[in-house]
Amino acid sequence: MLQRSVTLVFGRTGVGKTHWVRAHTARTARLLVWECFGEYPVAQPPTMATCVALVRENPRGFRIGYDPHGPAEVSAFFKIARIVRGVTILLEESDRLTPPRMNPPYDWAISRGRHDETSIIATSLTPYRTPIELRRQADVVVCFTISEPRDLAYLADLTSPADAEKVRKLPSHTPHIVRLR
Repeated sequence: MLQRSVTLVFGRTGVGKTHWVRAHTARTARLLVWECFGEYPVAQPPTMATCVALVRENPRGFRIGYDPHGPAEVSAFFKIARIVRGVTILLEESDRLTPPRMNPPYDWAISRGRHDETSIIATSLTPYRTPIELRRQADVVVCFTISEPRDLAYLADLTSPADAEKVRKLPSHTPHIVRLR
């Protein structure tokens, strides 16, 4: 059986999401990061063509960060995972991305990525606005402090009311990890 995971990381700005993800992915050999802030220790090629070239040159190990521009680059970003296989995709601020249903390679990575051993880590300020396609596939939820009532209600439905209450009371920079499967 092919292995992959979908990990969702939720919490307000400044509570430790990026720090947790950096530590969690420190030993990940094949990492594609969708981000535009330069917060991860990865190569930051200037173009999608350069991203593809870096992957081709180093198929066993690459750590690349890129902020795709336009539908063609978004598709290419997710197609890399299908071609290379065994990739972890990090989606920083996933609640702000185009809905997966609008981009078939993105949707494939979420719904069928297990066939390519594509793991996904998605960060978000809010569980409520994270794409439902990602939430349905999640097997691990990492929560930092959340206080917004809709987010807590969603979290209670996804995990349990007790988990939502723990998250509401968490001190800053303290994760609560829930394994769903």
